[in-house]
Amino acid sequence: MSLKAYFTSDQFYDMDGPHTSVEPLLKKSGVYLITTRHQDNTHKVIDVGESHNVHERVSSHDRSQEWQKHIADTLYVSTLYCNEQTRMIIEQQLRMFHKPPVGVR
Repeated sequence: MSLKAYFTSDQFYDMDGPHTSVEPLLKKSGVYLITTRHQDNTHKVIDVGESHNVHERVSSHDRSQEWQKHIADTLYVSTLYCNEQTRMIIEQQLRMFHKPPVGVR
């Protein structure tokens, strides 16, 4: 399964997901998207983050209560596994493009 995470109008990253639980997430470095799905089947980005251990970060995230306030139907998580330098760049690209309502910096 993959989710296209656009960072410009025509460029995107193929993310692993969307998943409805943290179980499939790996304990690896990467970027994660927290999304919800609308009636038209599109995903709205709620939050974007990066971590050295995506599974651990998402499963015990301090903003999880904020995510709940923005759910249309179900909460989803998608990931892109990459090294530290790359994940910081990708997180900023995705955050700037989607302007998620949670985790504003």
